[in-house]
Amino acid sequence: MKLNSIAPTTNEAIADGCEELWVDGRLSIRRDGLRFRRVPQLKITLFALETYYHGLPEEFGRLDPIKVYFDNVVIARKCIGPMQAGR
Repeated sequence: MKLNSIAPTTNEAIADGCEELWVDGRLSIRRDGLRFRRVPQLKITLFALETYYHGLPEEFGRLDPIKVYFDNVVIARKCIGPMQAGR
């Protein structure tokens, strides 16, 4: 995630932010032209992984939920590449 810029002279929020999701070294999602903030003092303070299910079959409910596991999650300023076996 790259936060959008704020014009130094006009304090205008510029829609030049970006978010990317990489899975196993491959770019999975990229969204450009985003505006996350209006003032430069706001920074990223939280990262949360969530799932969204829409229109699940009836057999998945409170008694039998779908489980999702996240592992080896990395947040970095530059691409560090996928993990190698045995690390």
